[in-house]
Amino acid sequence: MEKQKKPKRPRGRPVKPIDYAKVEALAARGMDKKHIAAACGMHYVTLNKKGHEDPELEAALERGLAAGISAVTGQLLKQINLGNMTGIIFYLKSKAGWKETSVVEFKDAMLELPDNCTPEEAAAAYMAAMRGK
Repeated sequence: MEKQKKPKRPRGRPVKPIDYAKVEALAARGMDKKHIAAACGMHYVTLNKKGHEDPELEAALERGLAAGISAVTGQLLKQINLGNMTGIIFYLKSKAGWKETSVVEFKDAMLELPDNCTPEEAAAAYMAAMRGK
C-alpha cells in the first residue's frame, strides 16, 4: 500500500488582489509608485514586478497620472485666463520654449598697470575699469 501524498501548500504570503481603482485614484493625486505600493499594502519591488506582468495595473497607473496632470493643467489654464502673471510665465517657459537670458558684455581693453603698484592699487584699478571709469 502506497502512502498518499499530502497536497502541497503554497509557499510564501498569499497573493492579495490589486484594487485597480485605488491605484488609479492614488496616481491621480500625484503619488509615486513607492507610496502607492505602501498604501496598497505591498512593497515597491512587488508593485513594480506586478506592473511588468499585469498590463491592467500599468494602465491604471498611466490613467491616474494622466488624470492628475489634466486636473492641474485645467487649474493652471484657469489662472492664466484670470491674468495670473506667474501662471502665464510658467506656461510660456514650459510649453512655448521661452527662457530668460542674461547678456554680459566684456570690453576688449587691456588693463595697464605700473610695475610697482600694490595689490590694493591693482584691485582698485580693476574695479574702476569694470565700472567703465
